Amino acid sequence: MLILRILFLACLPAFSFGFSVPLFIELSDKTGPAEFIIQNEDAVAHDYLLRIDETTFPDEDKKVIRGGSAIVTPDVGMVRLPAKSQRKILINIKKGETKTERYFEVVVTEKNIINKSVDGYDKEVRSVVLVRPVFSVLNFSMHGNKLLNSGNGSLLFMEDLNCGDKMGKTILVAPGKEIEIPLAAVGSIFSVGQQDEIKEILNNCHQ
Repeated sequence: MLILRILFLACLPAFSFGFSVPLFIELSDKTGPAEFIIQNEDAVAHDYLLRIDETTFPDEDKKVIRGGSAIVTPDVGMVRLPAKSQRKILINIKKGETKTERYFEVVVTEKNIINKSVDGYDKEVRSVVLVRPVFSVLNFSMHGNKLLNSGNGSLLFMEDLNCGDKMGKTILVAPGKEIEIPLAAVGSIFSVGQQDEIKEILNNCHQ
């Protein structure tokens, strides 16, 4: 379930008027490089510039710590895509730099190379990169409807509905942060997970 949920997030696109990239990818020393697909859905060719910045935790208060990361890097800095085409790029990680969890974002800028007067400006999309620590510990506590992440890495809170037939909310919870979990309906299953570890915390499925 956890791997499927992460794959779902990785396949969920971030759009910008004619091109898309994955919304979320995850890296660690264990996994190595991750695939990153740029999809040009426009009727003309475009150049795409890639830059990776290190940020704070990806929430509404996110800030850029440093631009142009040397730790997480794309295998190419620019690609040219014909109309209605896609390109797979590898996002690489420098080994030995993940003692604590770190956050990055891939900034993809589209440039119109055929007719700049069509829109007159560059388009930009950002994709979250979560870099797991070398030794990641899943640790959490429940207090009523509050879930506290007391581990050293982010965890995923996952809600499944209709006894697992339908995917509900997915919330990324930073280390040391607390969230309010949804009210459990009949058929709800709540789980938390991190990398290859998953724990069910509520099962309201009555069959």
